[in-house]
Amino acid sequence: APAFLKFIYEEEGLDALITQGNYGRTGELFLLKNDTRPSRTHQFNLGIRQTVGSMVLGAAYRGLRGYNIFSWYCATPHPEHGYCGGAGNLQGLSQNYGVILGTVEGRTWYDAVDLTAEKPYSQQSRWGFTLSYTMADAQRKGMDFFTLDFPMVSPENWPKVDQPVEKHRVVASGIVGLPYDFKVSTLVQVGSGVRYNTRDEVNGWGPRPVQVGW
Repeated sequence: APAFLKFIYEEEGLDALITQGNYGRTGELFLLKNDTRPSRTHQFNLGIRQTVGSMVLGAAYRGLRGYNIFSWYCATPHPEHGYCGGAGNLQGLSQNYGVILGTVEGRTWYDAVDLTAEKPYSQQSRWGFTLSYTMADAQRKGMDFFTLDFPMVSPENWPKVDQPVEKHRVVASGIVGLPYDFKVSTLVQVGSGVRYNTRDEVNGWGPRPVQVGW
């Protein structure tokens, strides 16, 4: 493989790349620690269901925690435009290319609460319904894979930011028995929708002037 595709972290390997002067056409050097841990997610649920008369009520909590989320970030951003450029004093590298480091400091959080109510259909009552409500929230530390287009902060200080997730959702269904053994049913789903990201480029384009939000 070409030298610039070899993701290394050992000092001797880095010195070899410097000696060869082969950093690829992009002028970027990717460095990855040998002990980089794989990503993992822990999921847990806790709930209760109770019959009250002809109704069945339920409540549940769902949680997910993601660890070791991998990202590339710029070790030496350019002082003016913020792109990866200029190696500074890192291992004596020149100012003509950027150093990009791999990190598993990224984290993810997801929490949801589900409330349900159900009346089963029976031949005696000849009607039934189900109703469920979900409230959810999600955050993330670090971005997907590359974090090069945002203000450069060391991974351990990355902020915990909200993620686009539908906050509220209601699902309802009903069934009614009619004469001659006919039945009519319906299903309704209503949600608050998923937010989308915005970019404010009034002050110009690039990692420094662009303002990104939800």
